[in-house]
Amino acid sequence: MKCILGIALALALLLTGGALAVELTDVPGTPTQDVVTSLTSNWRDEAKTAYDLRVLPSDQLTMNEVTDAYTFVHEENHRPVRWYPEETQRAIEAMIGSIDPDALYMTEFMRLHAAQIEPPTDLDAVMELKVDYRPGQLTVVVLGDVTNPQEIVWTPVESHVTAVGRLEFVIPQALMNELQGEDVLFTLLTVRTGDGGTTVPAATEKPEIVPSKQAGDNTRIVRTTDKDGNVLADPFELVIVPETDLIKQELARLNEHLKTKNLPALEWLPEESQSEIRFLLSDQADRLLILDYVPLITRSYRHTDGDAIAVFSFATPYKEDQAVVTALGLPKADALADGETMMDWAVQRAVVRADGTVDIVFDQLALIGMDAETGLLLVYGESLAQ
Repeated sequence: MKCILGIALALALLLTGGALAVELTDVPGTPTQDVVTSLTSNWRDEAKTAYDLRVLPSDQLTMNEVTDAYTFVHEENHRPVRWYPEETQRAIEAMIGSIDPDALYMTEFMRLHAAQIEPPTDLDAVMELKVDYRPGQLTVVVLGDVTNPQEIVWTPVESHVTAVGRLEFVIPQALMNELQGEDVLFTLLTVRTGDGGTTVPAATEKPEIVPSKQAGDNTRIVRTTDKDGNVLADPFELVIVPETDLIKQELARLNEHLKTKNLPALEWLPEESQSEIRFLLSDQADRLLILDYVPLITRSYRHTDGDAIAVFSFATPYKEDQAVVTALGLPKADALADGETMMDWAVQRAVVRADGTVDIVFDQLALIGMDAETGLLLVYGESLAQ
């Protein structure tokens, strides 16, 4: 038995190495600013004068809007393009020509800031990302003017992938007149490799059962197909794996943080992650404990396929509407001082269903990272005794 903050975490009861397919969500579960490695912009004047367009950490408005989009698309079963106002939908349709707008799905959702300046010309922007968008891949950048947060104005702009992981887009001078001096919401629509592939349910007689730190995990199975129903690739998988030496060290440091130093569980995460959890759960965030953990890897995940969801069933069922959220840790590259976390952490949305299972949404950067390194998933929740 292993304990974190007095909560017993049973060792895996089934064979480690069990794999599960996961369902692509077609929309981010949380803001995605961490995918950006750089953002540069220049005016289209003779000197190509540099301009200050920058990526910012998420705030409450960004979290509210990505939550609304996630609910609309994944929970209410609509296509991502239909989340935008009708006028924006028509503009997107005009931009993509003969492509079915319902083939588009959303992979990025983040907050930018446009410096205050009278725009002299159109603006060229170059965003470098950790995700391997490919030249020729259809993309639509849609920018949100948040001057009135109650009535965000969404405008699609021309964009192209010019090299692997490099997205270039153009903001017209007239639109820059409206955006300059303000925060801007950035969203990205694209299509899956294979001429507008989409995700459809695949019937299974029994749920997949895999081991976790508490019990088998039930997952919904899907396949990725093209518009004619042809399977594009084998569904990717999440795999439960043994704890690595690094994860064992991380858990030991975490246990010291919680039990020896008697510090809050939330404070194990970086401040930006703490803020995101507070944006998600408000005052419930400071009552969270770490209730479960699971080491995970991915197999066959394709860059730019977006976020994905898995359904976890633990030995002690969670309660519907219980406040839960998860954090996915991947090993840091830099040397660390004693007592510090050895992981880079990213918040992953989670929700408890009526049957006590927990839906966990994994962002695409986490899914990419777990292809190279074993990830550590921490489940934060209100105490089951509360």
